[in-house]
Amino acid sequence: MPSIQRGQVYKLDGGSWAYRYRDEHGQRRQVGGFRTKGETREALEGALRASQGGSRASERRGWTLAQLVDAYLAQHQVSAHRKETLRWLLRKVTDPFGAMLVRDLLPEELGRWAAGLPEGHRFEATQALRQVLRAAVAWDVTERDLASSLKNPPPRRAEVQPFASWEEVEAVAVELGPWGPLATFAAATGLRPEELLPLERRDVDRQASVLHVRRVYVRGELKHEGKTPGSVPRRVPLSDRALAALEAVPPRLDTPLIFPAARGGYIDLHNWRYREWLPAVRAAGFVDAEGKATKRIYDLRHSFATFAIHALVPSFIIARVMGTSEAMLRKHYGHLLPDTDALVVERLNAYAAAEEREENAR
Repeated sequence: MPSIQRGQVYKLDGGSWAYRYRDEHGQRRQVGGFRTKGETREALEGALRASQGGSRASERRGWTLAQLVDAYLAQHQVSAHRKETLRWLLRKVTDPFGAMLVRDLLPEELGRWAAGLPEGHRFEATQALRQVLRAAVAWDVTERDLASSLKNPPPRRAEVQPFASWEEVEAVAVELGPWGPLATFAAATGLRPEELLPLERRDVDRQASVLHVRRVYVRGELKHEGKTPGSVPRRVPLSDRALAALEAVPPRLDTPLIFPAARGGYIDLHNWRYREWLPAVRAAGFVDAEGKATKRIYDLRHSFATFAIHALVPSFIIARVMGTSEAMLRKHYGHLLPDTDALVVERLNAYAAAEEREENAR
């Protein structure tokens, strides 16, 4: 049997990723269309493991979609919570098609299935199936690239609706009562909800007026903010308004958290949204014609970006403070950013004039 190469991961011209390798028969195999390098490498490793089990090739050719999904999830290296989410998403396709052999699946049937999914999770469910179908090709379950034929346009982004002023933010904060400082602090720092929940008093450097973002709390799981536990925490400068919000929160002896739940643990964001946030938003008058609340918790982050842009804070600084990229900042708030050409000319002219005044004064 020919020796199996480790394979190669590379980037395609269109921006997606692909891998190639030689299987146990010495045949050259190439699979592309992956979104990230990590996803591609994981698929390649799965393909190599499948190739090393060449004696099971005929067995894999007889796999049903349900068997393929089980095999994929068994080797997929993600958190337990993420794996359960994928299992839930993939159940939407295994319920109607799980008993079918992978080689008998038809692109048009999968396309109709995807089109019939609720818009709320259509993209994620289809993306999960595409990952599984790519594994089917890599593992020699089928030679047909069903993933490429399964179109999956990204969902339409919800319109960004930041608070127009600090008066609007404070109107909701007043209705939130004891939870008001949380809303004010969120709008004053631009933190994501999952970054607010695990904040501890030790994360605040009051002398330097800086907050260190070290961790996130997502769906009951605490994670480090960076890629590794030793990553340098993100620094967020604290304005007078942010510091005043912190001063309004009485410290508790039973928890190090700045914004704890009633019993001292982490806030359940889902419950908090429905029990506290939405009633406060409606009470403050932010409702549509049907009486539905028009402001989301995440709009507090959008409001920070809007306020910073109006204050002429440079976009690269706003992006760094918010923990995002300038590209994403411009995608969401580009219509608010000032005319950069005019701004550059104005700043350069002002600098030159100051230099000239200083030279004349000598």
